[in-house]
Amino acid sequence: MRVRVAIALVIGCGVPAVKQPNVVVEKPACDTAYWYEAENAPQRAWLLAHAEAPVVVVDRRGDLVRVGTASHGAFVTQWVPVSALGRAVIEPVLASARPHGAEQPAVRILPGYPLPVNRDGWVALGLGDRFGVAVAGYVPASARGVIWTMGPAKKSEHVPWHWTATIRELPAPDGAIRATITRAADIYGTGTNAAFYVVTAKSPYVEVDGFIERPPPPPPQPRREYEFSEIELDGGEVPEEPPTPFPSGTCLYDRPHGSVVGMITGNQPVEYAAAGDWQRLRFTTPWGDATYFTDRRPQPPPPPSTKAPAEEWNEQWKW
Repeated sequence: MRVRVAIALVIGCGVPAVKQPNVVVEKPACDTAYWYEAENAPQRAWLLAHAEAPVVVVDRRGDLVRVGTASHGAFVTQWVPVSALGRAVIEPVLASARPHGAEQPAVRILPGYPLPVNRDGWVALGLGDRFGVAVAGYVPASARGVIWTMGPAKKSEHVPWHWTATIRELPAPDGAIRATITRAADIYGTGTNAAFYVVTAKSPYVEVDGFIERPPPPPPQPRREYEFSEIELDGGEVPEEPPTPFPSGTCLYDRPHGSVVGMITGNQPVEYAAAGDWQRLRFTTPWGDATYFTDRRPQPPPPPSTKAPAEEWNEQWKW
């Protein structure tokens, strides 16, 4: 059952986010299905204070938005004013080479591409360069908003491009530059000619069609002779991460008997201590170090294995 209460959500200590406003909201119950659904909601936005990755938009009430983000093994939320969100393209739009210029069907800007906040009229592209495909051009300010909807993931064959490359409008060395690959990006080959690949380059927020010049063939490698000898390799064991004392499905509260603001979803490392009948949890989120509470008791660590490493390895790979 959900109960309406007046609350002031304060998410953690030391989180440099926007001050939590007082707002009358529905109190989310400790319902694992609700929180798994919230974590996978398709609505996204950029939080100006933490623009490394978009946040999930869980709910909106007037000028307030409940946003969430996943950490190592937890999903946590907070309420922020709409003014704390960055601007982005919210519908697919074609870029233009200049303000009020003709649209370029070969340069497609996708929902989520970040845009400047305080800019009227036509908006210059460039904030999305860090995602792998840098494009020049403009989009109308009418394409800009704060919340966009992610489309379904598309599965197709692709070639990861792991070095800088230039995408040109024409298959010529002096062809106009349409985009630049700035980091590993997805390159889909659609054809070839004598000197250029015909490609579509994709980052999370841009698609560009064009031509990439073929690299020169590698120089011939001299034949190498190898001598083999029997050696013993000792790589050592990789230490396993200890299991969290709070399993998946543990609800996180903003205070004892307060409101649920998130959930443990995996093996989340935490520092914890008793707080009366509750447990105080502290761990790092994308918003910084934060403090939460739970009414669950920590689970004791599993007993150490008494089996030899070779025996455990054989059991793990047993068919």
